[in-house]
Amino acid sequence: MIVVVGYAMVINMMRAGYLMPFFYLGFVTAAFTNFNLVALGVIGAVMAILYIQLSPKYNRVAGAPAQAAGNNDLDNELD
Repeated sequence: MIVVVGYAMVINMMRAGYLMPFFYLGFVTAAFTNFNLVALGVIGAVMAILYIQLSPKYNRVAGAPAQAAGNNDLDNELD
């Protein structure tokens, strides 16, 4: 049953063309290294976290609201 879920995930991923470089990178990494599945999973998780952190699609910074330039005693404390 788990094998079927794996194949279904790969087939779903093949529809998303922007994920294909990750598919090929994972395949090449698995083919040319002696890493076991746990090591490959950790590498994949780290790469996914880095991708999400660095991607502008997921890394949207909300603009800070502008504050009025009022008389603030904390600004003048060192004067």
